[in-house]
Amino acid sequence: MRIEDLATEGSNGIIDLCHLSEKLGYKSHQYLTYGKSNLLSLVNFLEDNPGAISAIYHWVDNEYNEKLDSDLESEVENLFTDSEYDYEIREDYSGRGMFGRKSEFAITTDVDPDSALGKELIDLGLTYDNMGKGWVYYLK
Repeated sequence: MRIEDLATEGSNGIIDLCHLSEKLGYKSHQYLTYGKSNLLSLVNFLEDNPGAISAIYHWVDNEYNEKLDSDLESEVENLFTDSEYDYEIREDYSGRGMFGRKSEFAITTDVDPDSALGKELIDLGLTYDNMGKGWVYYLK
């Protein structure tokens, strides 16, 4: 196996990472099949190699630092500045599918997700749910 021959994009990149992990001795006896590879071998490799995780963090910081540096609360405030709607920040919100985990950010409002403002909130990465009387937008 030669590193320069391994794929770096798409599903082939993931499959080759799994195969490389197994070649390095990180075979998992449990299986989570991804293509013709075992995704848990890659997970075992990452669990045992914090430098690999640091390299991913470094790459994300270089490629997506604008998203990382954005202040979601300020962005939401800016969206509502010229709006007829109000919102309230929710502390300790746990939405559907979060299994008791608390959201890092949540608001309640009357803004419908199909409206222009609702779509902008969704574009910020927020998920929404109907609370019967209004909506909650939150980070999952």
